[in-house]
Amino acid sequence: MQSSLARAWLLVTLTFTMQLTACGLVRSGAPDLASAGSSSDHGGSETDGPAQAGGSAGTLGGDASLGGNTTSEAGSASLGGGGMGGATGATAGAAGATAGATGATAGGGTGGALAEPAKIVLFDGSKESFDSWIALRNRGANPWKDNGDGTMTVGMMAGDIQSKETFRNVFVHVEYVTPKLPIKGGGQQRGNSGVLLNGSYELQILSLEAFDPQPTDATCGAVFGLIAPLQIACHEEAVWNTYEIEFQAPLCTAANVTTPARFVEVKLNDRVIHRNVDVLQRTVGAGGESCEPRGLQLQDWSTILPVTFRNIWAIRRD
Repeated sequence: MQSSLARAWLLVTLTFTMQLTACGLVRSGAPDLASAGSSSDHGGSETDGPAQAGGSAGTLGGDASLGGNTTSEAGSASLGGGGMGGATGATAGAAGATAGATGATAGGGTGGALAEPAKIVLFDGSKESFDSWIALRNRGANPWKDNGDGTMTVGMMAGDIQSKETFRNVFVHVEYVTPKLPIKGGGQQRGNSGVLLNGSYELQILSLEAFDPQPTDATCGAVFGLIAPLQIACHEEAVWNTYEIEFQAPLCTAANVTTPARFVEVKLNDRVIHRNVDVLQRTVGAGGESCEPRGLQLQDWSTILPVTFRNIWAIRRD
């Protein structure tokens, strides 16, 4: 009796299973398809195995797009779709990856990345670059201190220095640090120097601890004596600062300036402090205006402790 009941139950079970299969409610290999479905949000429908590969490629395209917003869209475009769309996503994702890598190379902020082929190294710590500066007062050898560690420090009472390379319209990158002192105050006697464009227009370098942090035409970042920065952006003492300067030289007819010099954009520590600022005269203490190319100038303003520089380079714009 048990044997007959068992055979009857088996027959009913087999019949019911066949009916479910015919209706598509039971799928062979369901665990594998479930696994594919877990990754399908990156390229295809739950039931399409190839879409998983397409999704993975699309993800790679997106990740590689760190160098630019446009390329990230190319990578992201490969995330959608299913079936054959997954395979298409793989191709688009690979393209996104290539474009993203290109974007990463091209990026790097104002003035171009370190790989910029037009970059002119003015000081990188090498003896050759140290010797590429001259004393402004007598056109002699660089009188500042080569520290032997990739930096140079203002030579106290040695005077300003000027690069042998000359420029008109130019992008300039300069890094500097002001010395640490145990007390605050001291005004213009504390960590004072400057970067002069075309020999006539100074961007102020001054210790943050030398003044109350309100922007004036004498604080760090000022077009000295003429124009206050939009904000105080210099770091505290003993922390490196970075100037990025986009400069247009004046235009002249004969010996007369007809179009003033302009700081198109100046960033200090990646914060904009000047934008499209015309400089209608030379800054206090700087040389007379000229439309001839001149070297980049760094100031010796003999203070309590001198300023140190590193990693100086430029890109000609004309």
